[in-house]
Amino acid sequence: MARLLGIDYGLRRIGIAVSDDRGMMAFPYGVVDVSGMTPESVENHIRKICSAEGVGEIVVGVPRSLARRED
Repeated sequence: MARLLGIDYGLRRIGIAVSDDRGMMAFPYGVVDVSGMTPESVENHIRKICSAEGVGEIVVGVPRSLARRED
């Protein structure tokens, strides 16, 4: 099974996590500071991570406030 890439996106930073080879556990990969980056450069950065880590699927988190409302 291919690895999964988790994205927790925001306007200033994007959190990245990558799963193990079985897709059972996710581990922090890093944070991308996207302030000043174009959408194309963010996409290219994520593509490079996917290629380097053997990612087959991407999972995007739904942003929620501390009050559990979608923002």
